[in-house]
Amino acid sequence: MFDFDFTLYINSFLAIASIHILAVISPGPDVALTMRNSLLHSRKVGLAGALGTTTGMCIHLTYTVFGVGYLVVNMPWLMAAIQLAGALYLLYLGYQSFKPHADPMKDVLPSMEKGPKVVLTPFQAYRIGVINNVLNPIVILLFISILSAYITTETPLVIQGLYGALMIGITFAWFAFVAIFFSVDAIRLLFFKMGKWLERLTGGALIAFGLKIAYAVFRTF
Repeated sequence: MFDFDFTLYINSFLAIASIHILAVISPGPDVALTMRNSLLHSRKVGLAGALGTTTGMCIHLTYTVFGVGYLVVNMPWLMAAIQLAGALYLLYLGYQSFKPHADPMKDVLPSMEKGPKVVLTPFQAYRIGVINNVLNPIVILLFISILSAYITTETPLVIQGLYGALMIGITFAWFAFVAIFFSVDAIRLLFFKMGKWLERLTGGALIAFGLKIAYAVFRTF
């Protein structure tokens, strides 16, 4: 059916999945927004927000894939620079996980006992999710840091599309899980007790991936 051997790309799929999972589960504005929607409104509103975040990811992914493909063919030196920037970004994310800082969820997750001041509809949650993600410049760096490391001139368009589909699927699966998971009060309390160690674990893995990508870039010179 295809004029290439799919098994040649299995390791790339596994690596992309691993890096993307670590990136999307890291605490940030998208996770906080999804948690807030579920905790203060309803599971349905939380899932709508998760779908909005995924839609925003699709927008980022579309222009990232086309841009990466152009750079690979026409500007390999700039592509190498972007790969290195992506590796540095992963290192930065990992480093942030070990820095002492205030709980990123504290300001966006007010006490549930107070209740929501404004009732949010699923459509409003979806729209906010899209805007919150699209206006986040860090997301484009995330996609570039991952895709630029695994897309070459020999990478078939079908494989590139499957890379994107994999990342989008992981994104929605995670945020849908967050929306459902944090609609249960007891689970929320458990998360806050273990959140620091989970953040450090994922941070260490991101640093490892960043170093691996940076090493691969320097080997080309």
